[in-house]
Amino acid sequence: MRKDGSRLPVHLSVTPVRDGAGVITGFMAIAADRSARLDTERALKGQKALLQASIDAMPGLYCEFDAEGRMLAWNRNYAQTLGLGYDEIRQMHALDVVHPADVACALEKIHSVLADGQMESAEIRVLARNGCVIPVLITGGRVMSEDGPTLVGTAVDLTSRVAAEAALTKSRQEVVRRNESLQLLNELSRRLHGHLEVDAICEHAIQSFMRLENTDHIAIYQLSEDGDHNHALMRSADVAMYAAK
Repeated sequence: MRKDGSRLPVHLSVTPVRDGAGVITGFMAIAADRSARLDTERALKGQKALLQASIDAMPGLYCEFDAEGRMLAWNRNYAQTLGLGYDEIRQMHALDVVHPADVACALEKIHSVLADGQMESAEIRVLARNGCVIPVLITGGRVMSEDGPTLVGTAVDLTSRVAAEAALTKSRQEVVRRNESLQLLNELSRRLHGHLEVDAICEHAIQSFMRLENTDHIAIYQLSEDGDHNHALMRSADVAMYAAK
């Protein structure tokens, strides 16, 4: 305790003092002031807490691992997105969450970063515990320390972008299909105006609708006046048979 009454943290070493006969006659104590060391430890602990809070606040996935793939650090989003617990992540290899088809690509990027120290990026897929496949854009770099190289990586979830791209592709395909349909209908209308016989009209209609619907089976029926009965005027098989002749 200091003169002002404040407590002083010390590291105390006590050694017994003995006489010539080996009898303990007293003790010798050495006290080392630990105030500076404790202040440094508290400051370091605060910095680590601040760093972890900053990492956890990142919107994407973040992780650190060594050259052997051992996980060193990660953020909350990494654990929550992949559905993994602390002990699971600590014991796994960094590539364990990568889709098998993308492991070679990820490994190539890791080797490049370790060798050159340059940032690398790639689009790969990762696997969550529930089996969900998540497309991500990974970006990684190398940090050197006394313990060796550490790889730092971030990943941005591309699920929304991939879904939007798929919807856009589908929309474009639908536009193309509608344009083709209009062209077929226009062609059918032109050809029908040039023929007056029922067989010719049915044949052209079936051929057009087979192309329009991408099917091999089309039939045209004629209803009776009372609507209770109908009979086939022509089927796609008949058209194929006529064409063969």
